[in-house]
Amino acid sequence: MKLRAPNYAEVASTLALTLALGTGGAYAAGMITGKDIAKNAVTSKHLKNGTVKEKDLNSQVAAKLNATTTGPAGPKGATGAAGATGTRGLSAWDTIPSGVSVRGQEYAVLRGNGGVINVNLPAAAPNSLTNETVNFAGTSPVSGDDDATCTGTYANPTAPAGKVCIYHDPGENSFGDASGANGWTWGDAALRTRAFYVEYGGAPIDVDYVWFTWAYTAP
Repeated sequence: MKLRAPNYAEVASTLALTLALGTGGAYAAGMITGKDIAKNAVTSKHLKNGTVKEKDLNSQVAAKLNATTTGPAGPKGATGAAGATGTRGLSAWDTIPSGVSVRGQEYAVLRGNGGVINVNLPAAAPNSLTNETVNFAGTSPVSGDDDATCTGTYANPTAPAGKVCIYHDPGENSFGDASGANGWTWGDAALRTRAFYVEYGGAPIDVDYVWFTWAYTAP
């Protein structure tokens, strides 16, 4: 049987169909936009791993991803080594070191013609005190036992090495009728390293009181 050759119309229609089938997908893809996709239609399973970047996310989602939280507290560290033992303070059983000054303030109520006040040192003096090394400052208003080397004040008593300096309260005039005051010691050598005495005397009085400060510096 003799075959008939296709005419022009048939060839043209076949070519058009072939072109439509070969390019239709690309044409359709080019025409799809976000408006053509239903809400929530694209889910995680439709996205290729690693294709979504931070720039593709809105600012709120990106901020949450980048936010950091404080983790739980770590375990407590080991206790450090103990520090060195500090220098022991001065004890009443010790001897006052050379060059160290000790100070005090005393108050006493006196009757009659005056009285004697015992003053204990906080520790032992390295040498025995004597009547010549226990004196009032030259500025004392009631003293007859002055020592010009006692240059401190009632508020800030000081003493040169090896001496006790006594400072009568300049604002306290209740003992103004006393004729004098004296610093002295008594007893054997060991006792005279531990204490000294302050004596106020003068005209007969009924009841009165005195304030004074003192300082001692170990030689």
